[in-house]
Amino acid sequence: MASISNLMRLATQGVLALLPTSSPEGSITDASLASATNSVTPLLRGLAYPSFTKAMHGPIDLGKEELTWTGTNKELRVNGKTFHLKGLSWFGLEVGDSNMLLGLNNRGLDEILQFLVDNNFNAIRVPFSTKWALDYDTGVRGYFRDGDINQLSRRQFLNKFIERAADFKILVMLDSHRLNDQEIPELWYSQEYTQEDMLAAWDILLGDLKHHWNLFAIDLKNEPHGAATWGSGNAATDWNTAAEKIGKHLLTKHPEFKGLVFVEGLGYSIEFEKIKTHPIDFGKPEFNERLVYSPHQYGPSVTGDLHFAGYVNFPASQLSEWERCWGFIEEKTGHACVLGEWGGKYDSYHNDKDMVWQDRFAKYLVEKCMSDQFVWDLNPESGDTGGVLKANWWDAEEKKLALYDTVQPHPSWLWKEGDTFYLEPGEYANPKCDPYNKKH
Repeated sequence: MASISNLMRLATQGVLALLPTSSPEGSITDASLASATNSVTPLLRGLAYPSFTKAMHGPIDLGKEELTWTGTNKELRVNGKTFHLKGLSWFGLEVGDSNMLLGLNNRGLDEILQFLVDNNFNAIRVPFSTKWALDYDTGVRGYFRDGDINQLSRRQFLNKFIERAADFKILVMLDSHRLNDQEIPELWYSQEYTQEDMLAAWDILLGDLKHHWNLFAIDLKNEPHGAATWGSGNAATDWNTAAEKIGKHLLTKHPEFKGLVFVEGLGYSIEFEKIKTHPIDFGKPEFNERLVYSPHQYGPSVTGDLHFAGYVNFPASQLSEWERCWGFIEEKTGHACVLGEWGGKYDSYHNDKDMVWQDRFAKYLVEKCMSDQFVWDLNPESGDTGGVLKANWWDAEEKKLALYDTVQPHPSWLWKEGDTFYLEPGEYANPKCDPYNKKH
């Protein structure tokens, strides 16, 4: 039987109508798939970029002016046009024993970027550490499939990486994931690294990279937890006021950066209830319209079965929990809510309950019109979630890819030709979310 992900890829290329409707739900016969594929092979052969999701959607000319991103009106927009995000994290810069994006010793950079395009990922979240950024001119460490990378500094590599991503129409978000290169800190500072160190790291990176048109967002701090508070009045632990200061500093000092600012919540970015009384305020309307709230959410493969043991009617019982913690954000604040991390092993060998949880969570995101997302992650080295690639960095986790396609099957694509920007708009996974359909 043909895989669901193959079926979905055909659907996104506009050939679903070629497939027979008599096949069992969730699959088609190999013969039927081969017939449909043969019908469109001449159209697909040699494509370096994705076949866009709707032929009737011609690219929108955004003009020659700079790109400006906003997170208001409960969605992401670029130059006033809706943008549908389907991203994933690619880690390694923040990891002590590598300090380099993992996988590049197994596979070339362009090959990995093409894999992402082939699977409709239009953005990459790149975690880094304060330590890594403060040593920005240090040479990269390792031996890579692309031999020219071996001679680069971190500065040179990150510029090259973002430039190549742009060539593949892929956006980049930088994520301050760690202070040191060993663990995720509770707060935005520690005994080893001060708040000034953290700001200096951000200044180094934004100062160098803000000219890249596809650097579209920054994630101020990964997963505040433990001692972190929100609205308590204690400046030493209140993440909300720290985020305001950091965001305002960066947007003021680097006016050329016109991208979004992601702010995570407490409890590993699960809890956002206190934004009802203490919303983020960057001090200027033009700064605030670039604010995006970014929850993280994981199921049993990460948190363990015991965390869910007390819930009756699992996983339906989770809906009220998601709604209480962050599901209200867009309706309450008007700001976009973009999942910054979610995922898991997604196989019955590791945890049947996790597959059930992820299926229901994906459905919830579509129902809530919250399909914009970064999944965790590309890398197979992530111990509690795995990646969308298997250990050899070549074979894909097809079931995961099919699941993520259900949440964001029609992402937007943004690119530059000469001096002009173009947008292929994409569309909502749930037609009821489209503003036009809501009015008619």
